[in-house]
Amino acid sequence: MIHNTPHQYGAIARALHWWSALFFFVMFFVGLYMTDLEKTDPLRGSLFQFHISLGILIFGLTVIRILWKLKEVQPDFPATMSETQIKIAKATYGLLYLLLLLIPLSGYVIVTTAGKNPGFFGLFELPNLIGKDEALHEQAEEVHEFLAWTAILLVTGHILMALKHHFIDKDNLLLKMLGKADK
Repeated sequence: MIHNTPHQYGAIARALHWWSALFFFVMFFVGLYMTDLEKTDPLRGSLFQFHISLGILIFGLTVIRILWKLKEVQPDFPATMSETQIKIAKATYGLLYLLLLLIPLSGYVIVTTAGKNPGFFGLFELPNLIGKDEALHEQAEEVHEFLAWTAILLVTGHILMALKHHFIDKDNLLLKMLGKADK
């Protein structure tokens, strides 16, 4: 089943979700690791390029996810969830999507204010629409780091809530994203 139903997410929504999650975690931990390397370490530059490419990929996947979400029916929340819990869940999803757009955009500002063009796995480069600006560069780095840590906290909460639904509430919320929910 490619499309969502009221009972579970379809293959496309599931693939976009899990690939985005994988890429986000890889990018987050690569970002932590690369910033601890000496500036003269040749691995640092390669990891920065990889990190930038993943950021562009995540941005693109997030745009596709948002468009797909707007097009598709969304599976129902479990009947055991209150209206307040549903509103919190929807707000959290919205904030996560926003962060998955803002983090790469702040990364774009970091790269371009350093006077460079962000590249995508050596296939193409995005244009530099800002130009070198040291003050803006430093601000963008701070914003980027803040947004990334905010996202990791929200994602951790998202994971914990999914596990709570599965193991404590024993509803099928997690199973919907695994494509294994009962009708």
